[in-house]
Amino acid sequence: MTVPQVMAFGAVLDSQGQKVEMSATALSKLIMNLFKNTEKIASATGMDLEKFNAALKSSTNEGLLMLLNRLNELGDMSVLAPVFADMGENGARASAVISALAGNVDMLIWEQEEAAKAFEEATSVTKEFDVQNNTVQAGLEKARKGFQEMAISLGQELMPVMRHFISTTSASMRVMLHLVKFIKEHKTAIRL
Repeated sequence: MTVPQVMAFGAVLDSQGQKVEMSATALSKLIMNLFKNTEKIASATGMDLEKFNAALKSSTNEGLLMLLNRLNELGDMSVLAPVFADMGENGARASAVISALAGNVDMLIWEQEEAAKAFEEATSVTKEFDVQNNTVQAGLEKARKGFQEMAISLGQELMPVMRHFISTTSASMRVMLHLVKFIKEHKTAIRL
């Protein structure tokens, strides 16, 4: 399955209020079951096994859409109960996810087409980058980074001057210290 196809499944499931983790698990288990129990699924839903196998071999997405369309026609998820029987509680959750997809096949196909267009044009990625890059926070980060770069550059330029200034100041302070000590020691002589 392509990235836009997977994104479309996520968008439809999200719009139907399905939880992300549960939906991802249910969908991945359904896909595994499509290949593991192809004959069982085709039989349970009344689909032609050869056509179903051909759709799956053509693309996982095509086979999945074929199954979802069939489930939508049947209007009954219980036909897949034997397939999900070994999943226990997760089977019930998977059933809710599959039901949400089966009831919205047209939306799913539309989302896949839109996602494929956007992915091809790469507009959504570019737009998202522009939005994120031009937020107030991004502006502050850019300004902060520019200030830090300027401070580093200024520090590098001023380092020789500051080193000279610090050594001169240190020398001056040593002279002043010795001068103060000298005055303290000889204050009586200096008063005269």
